[in-house]
Amino acid sequence: MLVQNGIAAYKVGNKEEAVRLLGQALRENPNDETAWLYLGAALDDVDRKRQAFERVLQINPDNEKAKNALARLNASEPSSAPAGSGTTGGSSDTPKRKMPMDSGEGFALPVEIEGAPARLTIPYIIETAQRRINQAVQIYTNRDFELIVNEAAGATMWDSVFIAGLGAVALGAAELVGRLIGWPLGGFFGGVSGLIWPFLAAIITIIATGVGFATAVYASRWYLQNQNINVSLPQHSMYYALVFLPLTLVSAVTTFLANALGLLILCLAPIFLIVGIALLVYNWFLLKGAFDRVYGTENNRGLITAAVAVIGGWVGSGVVHLILNPIFRIPT
Repeated sequence: MLVQNGIAAYKVGNKEEAVRLLGQALRENPNDETAWLYLGAALDDVDRKRQAFERVLQINPDNEKAKNALARLNASEPSSAPAGSGTTGGSSDTPKRKMPMDSGEGFALPVEIEGAPARLTIPYIIETAQRRINQAVQIYTNRDFELIVNEAAGATMWDSVFIAGLGAVALGAAELVGRLIGWPLGGFFGGVSGLIWPFLAAIITIIATGVGFATAVYASRWYLQNQNINVSLPQHSMYYALVFLPLTLVSAVTTFLANALGLLILCLAPIFLIVGIALLVYNWFLLKGAFDRVYGTENNRGLITAAVAVIGGWVGSGVVHLILNPIFRIPT
């Protein structure tokens, strides 16, 4: 019924409602070929359209409508025409997802991730990062749960991996630059080796953030599956990522200030402690709101899922710091 209602909404031109309904249908059945096909037609974002049509071909490699839609996207300007409209463009059994400047420029990912571009280019990274940061600001300031739900519809693992990587790099950069500034303000603590710590600390922070993200996603998904809730890993990961990013960006600001202040941090430590606790609570609040919307409130499901994600992320990140900081003797 959801799929049929979504198709009906698309056919009368109500794309936003179509995306909402089809996304809800895919949460219940992630392998619904028809839902993915019409979701791709309803979406305006070119990258997400490609991801939806590619998902159709993963389910059914012989789907001619998806092949034709991808051929049009790769050969011409992005089109929002229905996936089923006739074309004579060429098609391929294994369509390659083209990205800006994909003709040998940029660099290839060392691992294969569902939905990732063949090569990463600087323009693509900047453009995508700006879009995700703008969404993060909107989610953080307006608690826009509708945006979270809509963005997760048709998402692939690459979408959440990119967002998690963006947050991890932001925290790592805050750690690096903050410690470099704070080194002289801290009385050149550690001598010349104090210039090495910031780089090591940044690397450890990036690793710890990535591990924390993965732990939060898999721990909360495990809880939902034990509640007999059908969970699509790419979509669930995207729900978490869209809340993870704004909180990570705010944490990056506080991390930078805490490290850059040097010895002055001793006077402001209570304030930073309160801010840190407040951010953790707000993180849980945003996640609860998003998970309530997606998975329902029965038996406090949204609340517990959010708590599992927050605790899992904190534990995963903390374990990495606990193991690596003493090895490299990083001062905390």
